Amino acid sequence: LDGSGCLFGACTCPGSGKTYCNGKCVDIQTDGNNCGKCSTKCGSHLTCQSGSCICLGGKTDCGSQCSDLQTDSNNCGKCGTKCYSSATCQAGKCTCPGIGKTYCNSQCVDLQSDNNNCGSCGKKCGVTGTSCQAGKCICPPGQTICGTKCVNLTNDCNNCGSCGNKCSGNCMTECCCYNGVPKCCGGWGAA
Repeated sequence: LDGSGCLFGACTCPGSGKTYCNGKCVDIQTDGNNCGKCSTKCGSHLTCQSGSCICLGGKTDCGSQCSDLQTDSNNCGKCGTKCYSSATCQAGKCTCPGIGKTYCNSQCVDLQSDNNNCGSCGKKCGVTGTSCQAGKCICPPGQTICGTKCVNLTNDCNNCGSCGNKCSGNCMTECCCYNGVPKCCGGWGAA
């Protein structure tokens, strides 16, 4: 019935271009249960074509489904790469909606104002007192970064007039920084 026969003690499918598999003659180039060879079954989302289990329409086999890696937000650019937040997959990259948003570490952020992604993904404003403005970590007006914090060079005793310039001397009580110049304060002047 299926064109099989016995030749030299083996079941064959003479003249049909088919292969004898599991009791019947099949075309291993197109048979989804015998794709490329007997008993090689294509997943339910795949098609047997030229002896290989493939996705149709240029899609990629991502395990249990065929995906368009250019537009699938669950398989963006490669299988398993998911676009989170409000991002969508465009041209194989997770893309944020709206102007000025960038996809960083599974979030849509504004690189011009995000303290954890300032100017580029992952660049944190780590100096105490700084904030991200126009893509740069800066101190509030009137302050300068000295070491690990923002300071006011006009009145900071450890950074008086410039970073690292400490007020010291022989003042009776204490040394102060006044308009960026070390001065003796609250006492009688230098001893």
